[in-house]
Amino acid sequence: MNHVERTLLKDLFAKQHMQVLVSLAILVYEIDLFRIFSLSSEFRHIIVREEEKLELQKLLERVPIPIQENIDESSAKINVLLQANISQLKLDGFALMVDIVYITQRVC
Repeated sequence: MNHVERTLLKDLFAKQHMQVLVSLAILVYEIDLFRIFSLSSEFRHIIVREEEKLELQKLLERVPIPIQENIDESSAKINVLLQANISQLKLDGFALMVDIVYITQRVC
């Protein structure tokens, strides 16, 4: 991500425009906004726990937009959870539910 993209993303987070961008990501498949969101420093405290990997892998196979990162990376987890939430996929793990609330509160 170059300097201009990082600056734009920071401005969008600051101005609460993320909900519009999430909706746009669904409509514009070629633009990988979910990946950009997942790389934001806003989510630097999100980690992938060992006990979540199996469920994350299952969700990874069901989300509509393919994810480039390995499921062991926190950016992949964030991307999967954003898409799962928007796609209304069912989550089983309590820790994932807590993380998805945290993520969606910061995106919306």
